[in-house]
Parts: sequence; C-alpha cells; structure tokens
Amino acid sequence: MGKIAFLVFKNKVKPSRRKNQSFDWSGNIGAYMVIDALRRTGIEVDFCSVATAKLFDLVLISMTSVHDTINLLCSVGRSREWANRTFKVLAGGFGCQNIYPLQGYVDYAFFGRAENVIGKIVQLVLDGSDDHESLMRLDNVKPVKVCQATELYPYTLDVKPCAFTENSLGCANKCYFCHYSFARKWIPQKGEFEGALIWGGYQQETFHDVIKHADTHLGQLSTAIDGFSERLRFATNKRISNAEIKETIEWISNNWGPAKMGLNLYCIGNYPTETEDDRSELAEIFRSCKMGRTAISVMMKVFPLIPAALTPSAYLPVNLDIDWNQRRGQVYVDAPKLRVKLSPFLKSRYSHLVEVILERATVDSQRLIETICFSAKLKRLNSGEKLVALQKTFDLTPYLREYSVDEPLPEWYFEGYMPRETIKIMAQKFKKDLGLIP
Repeated sequence: MGKIAFLVFKNKVKPSRRKNQSFDWSGNIGAYMVIDALRRTGIEVDFCSVATAKLFDLVLISMTSVHDTINLLCSVGRSREWANRTFKVLAGGFGCQNIYPLQGYVDYAFFGRAENVIGKIVQLVLDGSDDHESLMRLDNVKPVKVCQATELYPYTLDVKPCAFTENSLGCANKCYFCHYSFARKWIPQKGEFEGALIWGGYQQETFHDVIKHADTHLGQLSTAIDGFSERLRFATNKRISNAEIKETIEWISNNWGPAKMGLNLYCIGNYPTETEDDRSELAEIFRSCKMGRTAISVMMKVFPLIPAALTPSAYLPVNLDIDWNQRRGQVYVDAPKLRVKLSPFLKSRYSHLVEVILERATVDSQRLIETICFSAKLKRLNSGEKLVALQKTFDLTPYLREYSVDEPLPEWYFEGYMPRETIKIMAQKFKKDLGLIP
C-alpha cells in the first residue's frame, strides 16, 4: 500500500502521524470518518499541503461544499509541482457535485458515503482503476451512482471540540432545494422522535412541537423555515404555515422561562418569482405576534437558492435580483420583545453567481472558472463590479436559465437513490407552484 495523505488547504503543513490531526474545525465529519475507517483497516493516513503532497502516492481531498472547489483551484492552480505531479489525487465528499471544474486538478472523484468502501476505493485508485459504480476517472466521464450508506457509522470519532457519534442520516422531508435530503437516504435518529428532521437533532411532525421538545435551559435555538412567505415554503415542500410560525413564536415567549433568548433562523431566499411582497409577509407575521414574558432576538441567516444537483431545484432558473450583502445587519422587524435582524454575513449577488457557476459548470466553463480564481484584475474589484465584469465578458445564460425536464442537466452523469424520473415530476410541481408554468 502506498503512502496516503489528506490535503489541508494551507501553505505549510508538515506530514504528521498524530492520530487527531485536525482540519481546524470539527465540521468535517465525513473526512474524519474516512480517516477512521482507513485506520481500522490498517491503512495509515497522513496530512499534507500542496508543497508536501509530492511525498505521497495518493492524496485525498475532502470536498465539504462547493467552496472547496475554489479552495482547491486557488491552492493548486498555479502550482508547477501539482501540474507535474506523479502522485494520484482522489476528491470526494458532500461538496463533490460537479466534476468539470476539477478536471486537470484531480484524477478521480468519488460520490457519496465512503467509509464502508474506502479501503477498496483507495486500492482501486492506486492500481489505476475506476471499477466502482461511484468512482469516476476524470479523463473519462461516465455515469456514476451516489454511494449510499446502509447504516450509521458505528464508531465514535475523537474530534475537537468533543467526540462525535452519528445518530441520524439524511432527512425524511424532501425540501426541493436540499441536496442533502436527495443525496442521502433517510436513516432515523436513534431515540424517541422519528418524524421529519426540522431542528437541531430533534425530530417531530410540526415546527411548533419540535420547539417544545428543545432544552429550555439553552437560551438559544436554531431552526429553518426556508421561505419568506407561505406560498414559497409550500412550493418547496417546506410546509410551515404562517399560523404555525406565529403560534411557535408566541409559545416560546410565553413558556420558555428565561427573560431573553436567541433564535437563529435560517431562510432560503431568491426563489424564482419571489417578490418584496413575499419578503414582507414574514415581517408582518412577526409583528402580529402577541409576546409574553420572554423577549426573543432573532438572527436571520438568508441563503440564496442554489440549483443543487439531484434535486428538483436543479431545473429552476436562477434569481440574482436581491443582493443580500447590501442588506446585511439590517433590522428586519423591531417590535416589543421581538427583534429580527439580518445576519452580518450574507452573500452578495456575485458570490451567489459563483456558487451557481460551480454547480452548473460544463466542459466549456474552464476559462470562466479560471478567471474567477486567478484574474488579478477581477480580484481588485468589489463584488458588484465583479458581477458586471463577468456579465460583460461571458455569456452567463447557461448558468442562469431554466432547464426543461426533458433535457440533460450539467450534472447528467449523476444518479442518486431516488430515480431521476421521480425528481423530474417533483421539479414540474415545483415550477407550477412557483408560477413558472401554468
């Protein structure tokens, strides 16, 4: 077995055999599972940087999100050592959804959960083979299936800041924008609740009931509504009514206990056909709440809709109308005992566009992606100027347009556990409910 290392996106990382070598945050659970699974089969794993990767036979890259595509390209794109490498590179993980931006930088891509098969996959790559249904050699793009876990990972992972044990996987809800829900089979949580995953590990049928099961001593909650209006939430299969939101806020204020509490509220924005009326609707619901003894401070984190692979949203047009970065930190609602503020960390239209480009990249996208990653002129501009510059230089229509369910998507090579025909039916319903088609 050759020498194997995980790439860390830093300039200086020396090889190390410390068992708990960190990616500097505990969120990269998938990579830690892979490392643990390899070590349990007797395969030692080191860590490397771009500069030290040449010391190994195989370099693994954990793609936690589409942002890691940018991390990878910016780290290795101008590296002579990487361009002339003799070692093999395998990328995988939840953010490995579009292989076209990775071509030329990665030799193989693995799609799905790897811990059950990682030993076999490593041996195949070292042997120069792609003889696995979820493994693709990037110079020979072929249809692949997303590898599904058949059980929860049975071992506790020793990661910072605390040990991690996997209790559930996937989500019973099928919100039409959610790649996680469509790319991972639902394996229920070990424990009492086995309904739709809505809040922080608690599972229950309704938004209100799940809040009631939360720990009232925490003084902090996180939840998601994923749409400013009832119309948008119901369209995306996040069936939370305005009445339920009002009831929940009022219940917290009257039953929580402490004088103050914080609520992190995640919301999807920029749906096609979304209007200011939609965005005002939620504010009116908040203002109508009859508050009790507990004052609630809401931090709203808005994420623009991304046409994620293997989901019904993959067929939607992209809406760049709202620049949330221009609204960051604004007070959305200021009412007695209820203050709702937009997060100070929100995406611009440009950053939204970059994510969309990485999701919908094709073989013709190389020059555009290299401009985004390497253009010194572009980097000197602010986000608004960058967007204008790209619009003037490139035809962005392929990345922003609506797709028919009868045509292949940029990620045509993907096949998940849910049949593509089923996703197409959902996509048509999504479009109809949004008002895109009659």
